[in-house]
Amino acid sequence: MNKEVQDRIKEIASKYLSIETLEEQNSDDKDFHNLAVWDIENALLAAFESGAEVYENYRMVLQLLVED
Repeated sequence: MNKEVQDRIKEIASKYLSIETLEEQNSDDKDFHNLAVWDIENALLAAFESGAEVYENYRMVLQLLVED
């Protein structure tokens, strides 16, 4: 996983799930979280939209390369 993807995942975890770090903390209180299903849904939607945006950008670049 490249740094850009890791950063986006961390951003989504922080923004939608209020998770400060995705690193293992060796503590149940820090490694396990109670989350509302709507927060999980919003995080998954943000991840999906992020992937769709990357795909669309990639598709546009390929299209430009083919047209040249």
